[in-house]
Amino acid sequence: MTKSFNDILVYVKTISDIDRLISEIDLFEKSLYGDTQQVSNIRHQVLDTLSFLMNGAQNKANQLQQLREYLKNLKRLKITLAFEPSQKLVEKISNAGNKNIDSYKILSFSVDQKLLGGAVISYEGKFGDYSLAISLRKLYSEHGY
Repeated sequence: MTKSFNDILVYVKTISDIDRLISEIDLFEKSLYGDTQQVSNIRHQVLDTLSFLMNGAQNKANQLQQLREYLKNLKRLKITLAFEPSQKLVEKISNAGNKNIDSYKILSFSVDQKLLGGAVISYEGKFGDYSLAISLRKLYSEHGY
């Protein structure tokens, strides 16, 4: 199997997932230099993947820093909802977004209750307002309200 930073993407869907993973990478790096106290704070699957990625690496510290930068520079799909999304909704949006757009993206959620429902989506300078609020405004303006 070819080693690739893409192997780690199964653990990240949102910006908070990236933050958590980078914290785990930091703990993993410390464990390489003898500080194994907090290795138990790394998810087992992440530990296995990081070990696989680092196996045979000449400069593990440099490799881990490159991994951190790779994660920080993933494209972001910004979504504003009227409510805090559930984990199930995050999974559905991530799966749909990563099928329909050319490269892997990280979801960045914000909440604006004024939307009433639907979503506002932004990706690489493109913007779409699919909120209930904008639909109602259009409806009212079409009927002269």
